[in-house]
Amino acid sequence: MVSIAWAGFHCPPGFLDELFSEWDAESLEQVMNELYEKLRAVVERVSALGNFQQPLRALQILVSSPNCATALVNHQKWIPKESYFFMGDGRVMELRSILGAFLHVSALPDHKDFRSTPDVG
Repeated sequence: MVSIAWAGFHCPPGFLDELFSEWDAESLEQVMNELYEKLRAVVERVSALGNFQQPLRALQILVSSPNCATALVNHQKWIPKESYFFMGDGRVMELRSILGAFLHVSALPDHKDFRSTPDVG
């Protein structure tokens, strides 16, 4: 169970667990799929110097709920099916998977085709 307190949003311990346990799996997956896509889009072009902690914290809070974690691993972009032929290329997983956007954040200089904001070099 994770306590939630960020950006002025506070809720009691166990609130999200209880909220997400009330939803049926199909409805929850539809909502969570869209939310995971939006979180991915937020961090897609963020560097280690940018605002990375809030989306990562939001993801951590969401997957602490078993139903939300199940929705994440059932997401069609958990492991992109069309990328199996390119699994040796880490950039493919970074660009196409839900968690890839979270894994790309690094202090290493960005490749010219994969610039982040702000650029680390």
